[in-house]
Amino acid sequence: MSKFIVYQRQNILAPYPVDGEAVSIANFPRGWRKVAEVVCDTVEDAYRLTNHTDRLWPDKPGVRALYPSVRSTSVGDIVRTPQGTYMFVLPIGFCELKPKGKKMPFTLRGRATRSA
Repeated sequence: MSKFIVYQRQNILAPYPVDGEAVSIANFPRGWRKVAEVVCDTVEDAYRLTNHTDRLWPDKPGVRALYPSVRSTSVGDIVRTPQGTYMFVLPIGFCELKPKGKKMPFTLRGRATRSA
């Protein structure tokens, strides 16, 4: 198991980029807040573990909430993998964020990967 980092958008009413490739997320990490460290196996597990289900997600094993009041992870949020890859949460699945060069902004690359 490895450590994943979850970033949630601070303004959940703001539009999020999901309309295809090369969509700029120029201000990351501004506009997102690091809310959790999750010890698990996959990005799908990190997403699942940071959603309220039968209990609040900060109370789940392997999850370390960084703020006392948090919402479930949702579309437009970002999960950083142990390898340093940033995965953007889509309505169905995830899309990898890749930096344009060595710094921000990020662009969406590839197609959504559907959770099993």
